[in-house]
Amino acid sequence: MSRTIPTLTRRTPVVPATDDDAPEIAALLHRRAPSTIPVPVDRIRDQIDRYYVVRDQGRVAGTASLHPINGSRFELRSVAVADGFGGRGLGSHIVRAMQTEAERAERDLVCATTSPDFFERLDFVRAPLDAIPAKPARRFWPTAETRVALAWTPELPVGPACDTDIRTGLRRSA
Repeated sequence: MSRTIPTLTRRTPVVPATDDDAPEIAALLHRRAPSTIPVPVDRIRDQIDRYYVVRDQGRVAGTASLHPINGSRFELRSVAVADGFGGRGLGSHIVRAMQTEAERAERDLVCATTSPDFFERLDFVRAPLDAIPAKPARRFWPTAETRVALAWTPELPVGPACDTDIRTGLRRSA
Protein backbone atom coordinates (compact mmCIF):
# COMPACT_ATOMS: atom_id res chain seq x y z
CA MET A 1 0.00 0.00 0.00
CA SER A 2 1.47 3.34 -0.99
CA ARG A 3 1.40 6.16 1.51
CA THR A 4 0.30 9.62 0.39
CA ILE A 5 2.90 12.19 1.34
CA PRO A 6 1.43 15.48 2.55
CA THR A 7 2.29 18.30 0.17
CA LEU A 8 1.21 21.25 2.30
CA THR A 9 3.40 24.28 2.80
CA ARG A 10 2.90 27.49 4.73
CA ARG A 11 1.73 29.00 1.45
CA THR A 12 -1.10 26.52 1.06
CA PRO A 13 -4.25 28.64 1.14
CA VAL A 14 -6.76 28.55 3.95
CA VAL A 15 -10.08 28.76 2.12
CA PRO A 16 -13.77 28.93 3.02
CA ALA A 17 -15.23 25.47 3.58
CA THR A 18 -17.96 24.07 1.35
CA ASP A 19 -20.95 21.87 2.17
CA ASP A 20 -18.96 18.91 0.83
CA ASP A 21 -16.31 19.52 3.52
CA ALA A 22 -18.79 19.20 6.42
CA PRO A 23 -18.47 15.41 6.98
CA GLU A 24 -14.65 15.61 6.92
CA ILE A 25 -14.65 18.58 9.29
CA ALA A 26 -16.96 16.75 11.72
CA ALA A 27 -14.81 13.60 11.59
CA LEU A 28 -11.62 15.62 12.04
CA LEU A 29 -13.02 17.45 15.07
CA HIS A 30 -14.25 14.19 16.57
CA ARG A 31 -10.80 12.57 16.20
CA ARG A 32 -8.49 15.47 16.96
CA ALA A 33 -10.52 17.48 19.47
CA PRO A 34 -12.61 14.93 21.37
CA SER A 35 -12.75 17.04 24.54
CA THR A 36 -14.41 19.97 22.77
CA ILE A 37 -18.10 20.57 22.41
CA PRO A 38 -19.40 18.06 19.83
CA VAL A 39 -20.34 19.60 16.48
CA PRO A 40 -22.68 17.48 14.35
CA VAL A 41 -22.38 17.48 10.55
CA ASP A 42 -25.77 19.18 10.17
CA ARG A 43 -24.72 22.10 12.38
CA ILE A 44 -21.48 22.47 10.42
CA ARG A 45 -23.48 22.54 7.17
CA ASP A 46 -25.88 25.13 8.63
CA GLN A 47 -22.91 27.31 9.59
CA ILE A 48 -20.54 26.40 6.76
CA ASP A 49 -19.87 30.09 6.04
CA ARG A 50 -18.04 30.24 9.39
CA TYR A 51 -15.63 27.38 8.62
CA TYR A 52 -12.30 27.47 6.84
CA VAL A 53 -10.14 24.58 5.67
CA VAL A 54 -6.76 23.70 4.28
CA ARG A 55 -6.87 20.90 1.74
CA ASP A 56 -4.17 18.47 0.75
CA GLN A 57 -4.82 16.45 -2.38
CA GLY A 58 -8.54 17.11 -2.06
CA ARG A 59 -8.98 16.13 1.58
CA VAL A 60 -9.37 18.40 4.61
CA ALA A 61 -6.01 18.59 6.38
CA GLY A 62 -6.96 21.31 8.87
CA THR A 63 -9.86 23.49 9.90
CA ALA A 64 -10.96 26.41 12.06
CA SER A 65 -14.09 28.49 12.40
CA LEU A 66 -14.95 32.09 13.24
CA HIS A 67 -18.23 32.66 15.08
CA PRO A 68 -19.44 36.26 15.44
CA ILE A 69 -20.09 37.27 19.03
CA ASN A 70 -20.93 40.92 18.37
CA GLY A 71 -19.87 43.70 16.04
CA SER A 72 -16.34 43.79 17.42
CA ARG A 73 -15.48 40.19 18.27
CA PHE A 74 -15.25 36.69 16.77
CA GLU A 75 -14.87 33.47 18.72
CA LEU A 76 -12.22 31.23 17.20
CA ARG A 77 -13.41 27.63 17.38
CA SER A 78 -12.77 24.19 15.94
CA VAL A 79 -9.05 24.52 15.31
CA ALA A 80 -7.82 21.06 14.34
CA VAL A 81 -5.17 19.44 12.15
CA ALA A 82 -5.60 15.97 10.66
CA ASP A 83 -3.42 13.01 11.57
CA GLY A 84 -0.19 13.04 9.60
CA PHE A 85 -0.10 16.84 9.30
CA GLY A 86 0.92 17.77 12.85
CA GLY A 87 4.22 19.29 13.84
CA ARG A 88 4.74 21.23 10.61
CA GLY A 89 3.14 24.54 11.52
CA LEU A 90 -0.22 23.90 9.87
CA GLY A 91 -2.19 24.77 13.03
CA SER A 92 -0.29 28.05 13.34
CA HIS A 93 -0.84 28.72 9.63
CA ILE A 94 -4.60 28.27 10.06
CA VAL A 95 -4.78 30.47 13.17
CA ARG A 96 -2.74 33.19 11.43
CA ALA A 97 -5.23 33.08 8.55
CA MET A 98 -8.09 33.51 11.06
CA GLN A 99 -6.24 36.48 12.57
CA THR A 100 -6.03 37.99 9.08
CA GLU A 101 -9.78 37.47 8.58
CA ALA A 102 -10.49 39.10 11.96
CA GLU A 103 -8.20 42.00 11.11
CA ARG A 104 -9.99 42.54 7.78
CA ALA A 105 -13.30 42.62 9.66
CA GLU A 106 -11.78 44.89 12.35
CA ARG A 107 -12.68 42.39 15.07
CA ASP A 108 -10.91 40.83 18.02
CA LEU A 109 -10.61 37.07 18.44
CA VAL A 110 -11.30 35.13 21.61
CA CYS A 111 -11.09 31.42 22.25
CA ALA A 112 -11.32 28.91 25.09
CA THR A 113 -8.64 26.24 25.03
CA THR A 114 -6.79 23.61 27.00
CA SER A 115 -3.64 24.52 25.00
CA PRO A 116 -2.96 28.14 25.95
CA ASP A 117 0.77 27.93 25.13
CA PHE A 118 -0.01 27.30 21.45
CA PHE A 119 -2.17 30.42 21.20
CA GLU A 120 0.16 32.57 23.30
CA ARG A 121 2.93 31.86 20.75
CA LEU A 122 0.54 33.41 18.20
CA ASP A 123 0.15 36.68 20.15
CA PHE A 124 -2.98 35.77 22.12
CA VAL A 125 -3.15 36.95 25.74
CA ARG A 126 -5.08 35.47 28.63
CA ALA A 127 -8.52 36.96 29.21
CA PRO A 128 -11.40 36.40 31.62
CA LEU A 129 -13.43 33.28 30.77
CA ASP A 130 -16.54 35.46 30.53
CA ALA A 131 -15.03 36.96 27.33
CA ILE A 132 -16.29 33.74 25.73
CA PRO A 133 -20.07 33.56 25.30
CA ALA A 134 -21.86 31.06 27.54
CA LYS A 135 -23.05 27.94 25.74
CA PRO A 136 -25.45 25.36 27.10
CA ALA A 137 -23.33 22.66 25.43
CA ARG A 138 -20.43 23.47 27.78
CA ARG A 139 -21.88 20.84 30.09
CA PHE A 140 -20.12 18.34 27.78
CA TRP A 141 -16.69 19.72 28.65
CA PRO A 142 -14.77 17.30 30.85
CA THR A 143 -14.29 18.88 34.27
CA ALA A 144 -10.75 17.49 34.59
CA GLU A 145 -9.48 19.79 31.85
CA THR A 146 -9.08 23.45 32.64
CA ARG A 147 -10.13 25.79 29.87
CA VAL A 148 -8.31 29.09 29.50
CA ALA A 149 -9.76 32.08 27.71
CA LEU A 150 -7.45 33.91 25.35
CA ALA A 151 -7.84 37.04 23.26
CA TRP A 152 -6.11 38.57 20.26
CA THR A 153 -6.57 42.12 19.07
CA PRO A 154 -5.38 43.32 15.67
CA GLU A 155 -3.21 46.38 15.55
CA LEU A 156 -5.93 48.91 14.88
CA PRO A 157 -5.84 52.65 15.46
CA VAL A 158 -7.62 53.67 18.65
CA GLY A 159 -10.14 56.39 17.94
CA PRO A 160 -13.35 57.83 19.32
CA ALA A 161 -15.39 54.74 18.33
CA CYS A 162 -12.82 52.25 19.59
CA ASP A 163 -11.10 51.95 22.95
CA THR A 164 -9.09 49.22 24.62
CA ASP A 165 -10.18 47.55 27.85
CA ILE A 166 -7.01 47.70 29.94
CA ARG A 167 -8.00 44.64 32.02
CA THR A 168 -8.40 42.30 29.08
CA GLY A 169 -6.55 43.88 26.19
CA LEU A 170 -9.75 43.59 24.13
CA ARG A 171 -11.11 46.36 21.97
CA ARG A 172 -14.53 47.65 22.79
CA SER A 173 -16.87 49.83 20.82
CA ALA A 174 -17.86 53.17 22.27
